[in-house]
Amino acid sequence: MRGQVRELAEFLDLSSPHVSQFLSGVKCPNSDQIFLFSKFFSWTEIETEYAMTLMEYERAANHKTKSYFQKKLEKIRQQSKQLKSIVPNHQELSDADKSEFYSSWIYSGIRLYCSIGDGKTFEEICHAFHLTPEALLTVLEFLLKLSLLEKVGITYRMGTQVTYVAKGSPFLKNHHFNWRSYAVEKSRSISDDELMFTAPLSISKHAFKKYRQEIQALIKKFSTELPDSGDAEIVACLNIDFIQIL
Repeated sequence: MRGQVRELAEFLDLSSPHVSQFLSGVKCPNSDQIFLFSKFFSWTEIETEYAMTLMEYERAANHKTKSYFQKKLEKIRQQSKQLKSIVPNHQELSDADKSEFYSSWIYSGIRLYCSIGDGKTFEEICHAFHLTPEALLTVLEFLLKLSLLEKVGITYRMGTQVTYVAKGSPFLKNHHFNWRSYAVEKSRSISDDELMFTAPLSISKHAFKKYRQEIQALIKKFSTELPDSGDAEIVACLNIDFIQIL
């Protein structure tokens, strides 16, 4: 906590005791400081609006003014509830949302990364994926909107919404391409703990069918046993290709 207060103080260009007074409720920050708070903690637009309105409510001296801002706070709270109800949990994503989600492996990668431990902070995600704060904020807002991520305090965690691309889906090609493109890039620096295997070969049709069935059984075993393999510690990707060339 002390380290975060110090980082926030540096971001606001204030002393740590001054910032501690904000966090404890002794003092109320001004609009400029709240705006910087929103950038530091990666608040959404509606979260920032709520904080700004709350500041106006706390500073208001006239009871009519306070009543005005109190009604505005309630309106923002209701808007927030409506936003959360737009995408019910476990509802299939719309084609527009699928198009965005499967446009890059980064969306799935960040979502999986946030499933590790107690979640990840904005700074941790930014560092791990080498994104600018502006680019990361766009991705996070998209994932939060669809409940693919949830925000708890200053950490982001995997949300309750699930993703699935059925065979024949026009988005399946993007899903395969994105992760295989990443694997090709990763092949330049693969470690001894990792595995990458490519084997062009000639084979009988009978053997091709036999090994395909065995690989399919391995995938099923992998999927079945994975939930009981222990708490997640890293993000990985399994790509298996066994296709006829000619």
